[in-house]
Amino acid sequence: DAIKMGGHKFTLFGDDTSACADDQGNLYSWIRYEASSAEECGESCSNCPGNGQKKDLVLRGFEYVRQYGTCYCLVDSDISFPLTFCSNEGALQALSGVIGGQSGRGEIMNTASLNGSDQCWKVSSKGSKATKTKSSKQPIRRKLGQKNSHKSE
Repeated sequence: DAIKMGGHKFTLFGDDTSACADDQGNLYSWIRYEASSAEECGESCSNCPGNGQKKDLVLRGFEYVRQYGTCYCLVDSDISFPLTFCSNEGALQALSGVIGGQSGRGEIMNTASLNGSDQCWKVSSKGSKATKTKSSKQPIRRKLGQKNSHKSE
């Protein structure tokens, strides 16, 4: 499953009892919203924190808990922000840093089993808002004295 919301594309990355985790199994900091669907959760997360509100804060994905209609936008735990972060955009609460554990950071690579019905959604691309990179096309190599050709190689 994949959904595109607010310039971000999210891919389902876990079963119905999975919390998102980094490559070491650590959990992320989060910003919490109420949401009636995974699509609504993705839209909220794309809006804030996924729209560059804080320098270096990267949206990694979200967890949607259908049972409670709760959405957790996941960000790296090594960037601090206030508990009221994104409240102007409708967020109910924010947690900077993970209590009693290692801080999650970088791409979502694992899931952690939790009680409840969490769905782990990972940012798979940033859509049209992604920064452009240099083309991976290799330069055309010509032998010394070879004329330009209009044919593609």
